[in-house]
Formats: sequence, C-alpha cells, structure tokens
Amino acid sequence: MTKAYPKKAFELHDKYRPIEIDPKIPKAEKLLKMEEWWSTHITLIAKSGMTKSLITKINNDKNIQLREGAREFFKILANKKVPLLIMSAALGDLIDEMLKQESALTPNIQVISNYFDFDANGNVKGYKGKIIHALNKNEFEIINTPHYDSIKDRHNILLLDDSFYDLDMVEGIKYKTLISIAFLSPETEKDIEHFKKKYNVIVLNDGNMGFVNSLLTDIN
Repeated sequence: MTKAYPKKAFELHDKYRPIEIDPKIPKAEKLLKMEEWWSTHITLIAKSGMTKSLITKINNDKNIQLREGAREFFKILANKKVPLLIMSAALGDLIDEMLKQESALTPNIQVISNYFDFDANGNVKGYKGKIIHALNKNEFEIINTPHYDSIKDRHNILLLDDSFYDLDMVEGIKYKTLISIAFLSPETEKDIEHFKKKYNVIVLNDGNMGFVNSLLTDIN
C-alpha cells in the first residue's frame, strides 16, 4: 500500500477512537462519528492500494495475532459442535483468511463482518453492503440472517466482547441464559465501573482466553 496510508490511518484512529470508548458521550453522537470514521477509512483503503493478494500477504506475514488461548477455544467449540458467530467491525476478508491459515474455519463458525468489494483486477472499491462498526451491531440482527438456523434451537449464549455496546449483538435472539465476558485493554480499563454494571465477567490487561476455555471445559 502507499507509504502515506499508515500515517493517515493512525490519524483517523487518534481522532475517533477516544470518542468510541468514552462512555460519557451519547450513543447517538457516537453513531454519527463511527459512520464518519469507517466511511473515511474505506475510501482511504481503496485509494491506498489494498488488493486481494495483499490480504493473503498480511496473513502470511503473521501481522494479525490470535489472542493467547484462541486456538484451544476454536478447538473446544468445534469438537462440541457449538455454533460460533463472529460479528466484527473489522475486515471479514482478513478474518476468513486468518482462520483458514489457522485451520480454524470449521463448519460451526459464521463470520458477520465488513467484506471488501473488489473490481475485476482484485483492487478494493469499497465494502459490500452496510458498514458494521462498533456501535451498530444491533442493526445486524442475527435473526434476519442465514446464520440464525445454526442457533435457533439453542437458548444459552456466551458473549465475548471488548466494547461497551457489544451486548447489543444479542438483540432479537430469544435466550434463557446469557453469560457476558468483557476483555478490557489498558485504554478501556479506566471505565471498568461502567462495564461492571452490565457484564458478568471482566478480563483485564487485554488478557488471554484461559477463563473462557476453563468455563467451556466445565460445561457438559
């Protein structure tokens, strides 16, 4: 990609990320800013030379690292045939490629994310469909997607996230039990009291999957 891309991308991050994680800013205001951030960034990506082949290279170079314990997490769910829905504001093409390279894209996994729209030469033109960002995941109700068939007869949810608004992902799903686990990084730990009000478990310091894997192992 162009040499100017990293600087411009980090400038966008530094401008919008504090807005995204500040619990004192009204959600309506945040929604507008997140739409602005994601729309500006995809335009930047398209102009900076993102291609299909570059996505493969990014993963081959191991520029994306799994959280410690994630491989065990995927294996436990695959062995128990538990559906795993990954709803991400990141790039679905990168997520799919990473899971393939980890031999973790098993039949029980469905990814709901932002997928690139490529031209005939494999260059990025934009995103397919509506943009998913950190604050509008409730608008992508699983009940209205093909993924719903894999969970419609299940009534227990284990929700893992790192955003205060990720709890919205379960809107439209009828469940009996919900266990919510938040993974906080050093930049979001300052708002831990807000997370304590909504989440059952909080993992600090951008921690590993140890607690989750132990919980899954204990559940028959």
